Amino acid sequence: MTDLKPVDDPELSGTSVAGERPQTVGDDRPSGPAQQRSPLLELVNVSVAYGKTRVVDDVSVAVHAGEWLGVIGPNGAGKSSLLKAIAGILRFDGSIMVGGEEHGRRSTAARRIGYVAQKPTLPPGMTTAEYVLLGRTAHLGWMGSESAADRTLVADVLERLELDPMAGRDITKLSGGEAQRATLARALVQEAEILILDEPTSALDLAHQISVLELIDELRVERNLAVVTALHDLTTASRFADRLMLLANGGSVAAGLAAEVLTGPVLSRHYGTPVSVVEGPDGGVVVLPLRTGGTRSTDERTTTPGDES
Repeated sequence: MTDLKPVDDPELSGTSVAGERPQTVGDDRPSGPAQQRSPLLELVNVSVAYGKTRVVDDVSVAVHAGEWLGVIGPNGAGKSSLLKAIAGILRFDGSIMVGGEEHGRRSTAARRIGYVAQKPTLPPGMTTAEYVLLGRTAHLGWMGSESAADRTLVADVLERLELDPMAGRDITKLSGGEAQRATLARALVQEAEILILDEPTSALDLAHQISVLELIDELRVERNLAVVTALHDLTTASRFADRLMLLANGGSVAAGLAAEVLTGPVLSRHYGTPVSVVEGPDGGVVVLPLRTGGTRSTDERTTTPGDES
C-alpha cells in the first residue's frame, strides 16, 4: 500500500488570496501561438445580487477552448449563482463574453452554452429520450422538427451515459443518479461550445462519478470544449480540472493550478475547518478534512432502540 505524503505549501506567487487583487484564471498561461487566441469564455467584474444581497462579487475569469475550469468553494460562496449567470439564467452586472461577443440573452446561451443544474426540474409526461432530444431545439429552424441525425445523436449519447435501457421510461421515474445523467445527456446533444455543469456528479455512485467525468473530459478534447464545473469534492476537482478558482463570500480568493490553490492554509481559512493536503499515490493532490475534536472507539457503533443485540 502506497502511503500518502504530506505536501509542502507552495509559494502562492501565482495565486490570489484574500486581501489581494483577484487573479483572472489564465493570466499566467504559457505564452506562444496556441495561447495568443482570445478566450472562448471571459467574465469581467461579474456580480450577481438577489435584491440588495450581492452573492457574486466582482469575479473575473477567462477560459479558452479545450480548457476545464473547476469552481470550488464552501456552501453559499456563490458557485451556483455564478454558473447561472454564465448560462443566462440570472441577471448580472459586469461583462460576459462568449467568443469575443457580449453575452446577455438566453437565445445566445441556448446555442453556445450547455448548462446542467444542480437540481434539475424534469417535465412530466416525457420519456428519457424525448427529454434528451430537447437539447436539439436550439438547432431547429422555425416550425422545424428533429431529423434522423438528431435522433441518432441522442441514441449515441444515451448509450455513452449508460441510459439506453431507460430511453423509453418516464423521465420522472428515473433515480436521482439516472436523472442527473439524463440532464447531462441533454446538454451534450446540444453540441454547445461551452459546458456549464453545477455539481454534475452529486447524485452518482463512485463508479458513475468517474465514468461521467471521464466522458466529459473525452468530449472536451474531441470537440475542443470549454468546461466550467462546480464541484464540492476538491480531490476530484483537482484530478479533472486544468485550473481551479476558489470562491468565498461571492468573490474569487484564489485561482491557479490545483497545487497552488489547494493548500492547507488557504482551504482551512476559507472553509472554516482544519484541512490537510497530501500527495496521493499518483502524485496528485488529496484533500483531507481533519476532525476538530472528540474521539470514537473502533468498536463503537450506532444502535437504534430495540436493536441492541
